[in-house]
Amino acid sequence: MPPLRLTQTDVRKLVPDPSRQVLYRDTEAPGLALRVTPNGSKTYVFSYSLHGRERRMRIGDSASYNVMEAREIAKKLRRDVDGGIDPLEVKVEIATAPTVETLWEEFSHDHLPEVSAKYRGEQFSYWKRHILPPLGRKKVSALTHQDIVDLHRKVSTDAPILANRVLASLRKALSYAITREWVQRNVAEKVKQNREKSRRRYLLPAELASMASALQRMTNRPAAHAITLLLLTGARKSEVLGARWEEFERVRSSDGTIVDVWWNKPGERVKTGQDIRIHLPDAAVEALDAIAEAQTPQSEYLFPARVAEGPITDVNYSWRWLLKEVGLKDFHLHDLRHTYASLLISNDLTLAVVAEMLGHTQVQTTARYAHLMDDKQRTATTTVDEAWKLATALSNQPLK
Repeated sequence: MPPLRLTQTDVRKLVPDPSRQVLYRDTEAPGLALRVTPNGSKTYVFSYSLHGRERRMRIGDSASYNVMEAREIAKKLRRDVDGGIDPLEVKVEIATAPTVETLWEEFSHDHLPEVSAKYRGEQFSYWKRHILPPLGRKKVSALTHQDIVDLHRKVSTDAPILANRVLASLRKALSYAITREWVQRNVAEKVKQNREKSRRRYLLPAELASMASALQRMTNRPAAHAITLLLLTGARKSEVLGARWEEFERVRSSDGTIVDVWWNKPGERVKTGQDIRIHLPDAAVEALDAIAEAQTPQSEYLFPARVAEGPITDVNYSWRWLLKEVGLKDFHLHDLRHTYASLLISNDLTLAVVAEMLGHTQVQTTARYAHLMDDKQRTATTTVDEAWKLATALSNQPLK
């Protein structure tokens, strides 16, 4: 058909040829044409030549675009072609560009196997519950800074601290996307985080004594032992509740007497992903012996679940009872870890030693210094052991 200046009236009146499709080329926007098929379908298309290749791409059907809109799109596409850009290739690239869901699949596959099970579980929760539902189908390249701000605000409504963790996880994944050349910049950068108040709560001597007394009265003995180990080792809840007997090493002298007990925590259960070896105080060893004596038959775990396979995952009911019994408010299970650290630091233990025992960092040492670190840890755990014994003794005295 000869070219014509397309009008909206033309588009409505053009009758399909039952034997073939017909292109009605627009004279005002070079490359623009209306394609009419035998079944009456009317679609705007754009034809162009670039690098010796003849190409044609679909703009949209006449029900969605009027002539003026199709013409403006065609003019923009022509400018792209004149600038050496192939609009059809750009369209294909956009259509096949990775989504946020794809980003999560690739990021989790490449990075999460190297971290602890606890950290990995947290990351899966952040993405499955908070990130993927609103953003999963969106192209990574289409994400905007405002998308991230909106997500952070939404999560912040009920959980401001969690919102910061979700933001950090998404920011890290988008940095990974940059290395894959999926995006040029990280749109999660410079999103204002919620203020986090650092907790410095730990047990005072009288509170420690009261807790020691209450733990002795607690009817749920496995929970009492678990809480005792949390305090005496400074370990995280998941490390204690998920502990296996095979992780504990008893060192004997030549006459068979146990001289040291060490807890070798595997990296797969530690937040940093690194193996940690800590020396246990006598009171912690006594707790281990009590746990072992009560297990019949002995389980793989120190604290096996009663019904499901694997260990228990919390001591919430017993912890609430303990707080009420001791009269503590605004005190969290994790604050036992703070108490442990405060006992060590207040007794002149260096930050390096405390950091290693808490598993905050990996302290690199050579074999010739290993025995020195062991001696420091023996001193450290003795400090905690003495504090616990004092607390136990005080627990039999009325509190002032």
